[in-house]
Amino acid sequence: MTTIRIAQDADAEALPDIEQSAGEAYRWIEELAWIADDDNQTVERHRELIAKGTCWVAAELDDPPIAFLSAEIQDDTLHIWELAVRLDRQRLGIGRALLRKGHCGCEASPPCRSYSEVALDRWFPALLLAARRDVLVDIIWGQSSEKKGQNDTLIAANALRARFSKEGVQSRVRVHASPSRSHAKIIFADTGEPHIYQAVVGSCNWLASKFDAFETSVRLRDSHILADVAFELAELARPPDGNIGTFSTDMLAIGRQLAREPAPVGLTSTARIVLGSEHADFVLDARDNAKDRIVLLSHQMGYAMGPTLEALETAARLRHSGIFQSAI
Repeated sequence: MTTIRIAQDADAEALPDIEQSAGEAYRWIEELAWIADDDNQTVERHRELIAKGTCWVAAELDDPPIAFLSAEIQDDTLHIWELAVRLDRQRLGIGRALLRKGHCGCEASPPCRSYSEVALDRWFPALLLAARRDVLVDIIWGQSSEKKGQNDTLIAANALRARFSKEGVQSRVRVHASPSRSHAKIIFADTGEPHIYQAVVGSCNWLASKFDAFETSVRLRDSHILADVAFELAELARPPDGNIGTFSTDMLAIGRQLAREPAPVGLTSTARIVLGSEHADFVLDARDNAKDRIVLLSHQMGYAMGPTLEALETAARLRHSGIFQSAI
């Protein structure tokens, strides 16, 4: 199975040979035969571009790359220096997939809960392009990773702030200094149209995930529930000292503006934001009202597992519902 991933320094050695192989496709076209004999990008140049986080490769499992897209950001544009697919793997859609990855990788601008170096390299070009388009980007992290007196998450946040400062966009990208004390994963952004917003809420830690696990999210576009999201973001971003900063003030203003929007017409449904201990209400509701089946899905097991499963299992047994399934 061919997958697309961000290029690593170790990939650089293989890329000139891929370019040479790709060029052979033009060998028998008289007007374009010169491409087959043209100079290839050097390994050093590939390493330089890979370090900027704007190069992607296609590979099968742990095999060496079979194709690559090499690019860099120039002003507010992603400039593609080279797109090459090994001759024997052409016409399979790999080049198109690389272009799509480069395009998607430089459009989104998500906030995050926690950081990983590989994930940051993937998203940094997107965030940088957004900032250079004069988009204001806020990056909020939720949980500290404290080990032996060292807060790894805060260190990563400071490093990310320094990285944006080096690019001269520190006034457009705000990496928040205080944790939100939350596991929430939220993207909140305008759509490019005046006063129209959308949000994505789900399980994915965008700036920590390697996207190698199943994730699920919901996109929200109704102005009234978006108002709730904006209000909660304002609260999550409030530092422990209780001060209301610029970001929280902005979110409160956006939330009030969205709440004043008229209710949608036509087909509608009911939705609400579930916070903190309110999540327990759903477990209790399942315990008290389920008649046939309960499915419990969680990405990890913690101290709450025992009491939760015991309560649900007891309810299932007492009701003689027949089936209790736990997928953890």
